[in-house]
Amino acid sequence: RGWCLSDTHRPPVTSHTPHVRTMPFLVCPISYLYTLPRFVMRFTYTQTDPERKLQVFSDDGYVFTVFNN
Repeated sequence: RGWCLSDTHRPPVTSHTPHVRTMPFLVCPISYLYTLPRFVMRFTYTQTDPERKLQVFSDDGYVFTVFNN
């Protein structure tokens, strides 16, 4: 029974640890690809329409809360 318990408990642990380690590497490029156009849009909005800047800031706050959670 000890062999069966160790055999069944090993695969989830080995499959979990690489997944947790690779998650930041997957999330960071997605967040960078998403936030870089937002910074460009923010600079263009500040030059053209100051009211649209408030929408961009509120959307960025929502996006960062999603990434943090």
